[in-house]
Formats: sequence, structure tokens, C-alpha cells
Amino acid sequence: MAHRSMVLAAAFLLIMGGCAAAPSDNLAAPESTFPTPRNSNPNEPPAVPAYVTIPVDDTSSDTGIVEWLRSNNVHMEKDPNGDERIFDSSICRRALVQYRRMLHLRMCVIAENIANINTTRDARGEKHPYRRRRVVARNNASVQVESDPSPFLKRYQPAHPDADADGYVLYPNVDRSVEDASSLEASVEYRTVTRILQRFDPTMVLN
Repeated sequence: MAHRSMVLAAAFLLIMGGCAAAPSDNLAAPESTFPTPRNSNPNEPPAVPAYVTIPVDDTSSDTGIVEWLRSNNVHMEKDPNGDERIFDSSICRRALVQYRRMLHLRMCVIAENIANINTTRDARGEKHPYRRRRVVARNNASVQVESDPSPFLKRYQPAHPDADADGYVLYPNVDRSVEDASSLEASVEYRTVTRILQRFDPTMVLN
């Protein structure tokens, strides 16, 4: 009985230590859980978990991760709570690295959109507003940067040098609130993917 208590206490300290390793992370969504398998020999370091569990519900921002991994044929299973167990494998690690790079690209594109929110002319000085860009992940696991075809915004500013004959100025089709929400979602997913990779193989986080 004492041996079992020691094992449970060691497992608890290991889990608490892992959570305390990243005090600067303040996620809006609940943190993923990383179950650690028991080790029959207390003198050996605990084994790397065979899977991680992430919550999937209507309020979770991790559904994109699940869909991406599923499109890459990564082994996943539902746990009794309806959440997703993501099992470690070389295929899983490659897919996570690809998704992490996609999220980084997405955040860069969002930053570009915000920086050009008031750009009413193109690089040649023509009256062509900046058109919003977006990162699209396809079902075949490919990633593309596309232009948003939605219409430009029109504002009545007759004194503006780019105003038309009716006094209207065309502005980029960029909504700051939409970009901010997308940026928050991408950053939360980025941290989740990073934590999963750190559990499976910390060296892949450096890539």
C-alpha cells in the first residue's frame, strides 16, 4: 500500500511540475491534459505518454487541430468524456509540426492585414485598396494563402485625396475585430500544438 502511495505521489508531482513549467501561458481555453503512464520501477524515469487528450466541445478552439490530424490519418480515439486522444507516432509528429508552421503563417498574415487596414493604394500608387489575405487549410492537408473576395468598405470622406466623384473612399475589406479574434484563436492552438510536441518530442519544438 505504501509503495502504491509513493507511485501516486510521484505521478502527482510530475504532472504539477509539467504545469508549472510554463507560467507565462494564459490561455482563454482550458489546458489540455497529458496522462502519464505508470512505471512499475520507481528507479527509472517515467515513460513518455503514448497519447495526449485535448478537450473538444463547442467552446474549444482545438477542433482545427483534430480536423487537421484526422486529414493526415493520425491515430485518434474518443475518450469516455467525448474528448480526443491523440496517439504518438512519426505521422502524428510530422502533422503537428506542419500545423504549427501553418499557424505561424496564419498569425503573420493576420498581422499583415491589420498593418494595412487603412491602405487605400497599391504599391504602384493606384487607387486599389489592400485586399485581405487568409490562410486556408484544405482537406488534403495542404495550406494556401488566398485573397478574401469580399467587397471593400466604403466610407464617405469627400475631403480624402482618394475619394471618388461621390465623395466615397474604398478601404480594405479588413475587420479589426475579426482579425483580433482569429489571432487569439491561432495563438491558443499554437500553444496547444507546442505542448503536445513537447510531450512527444521536445526537440521538434525547436524546428
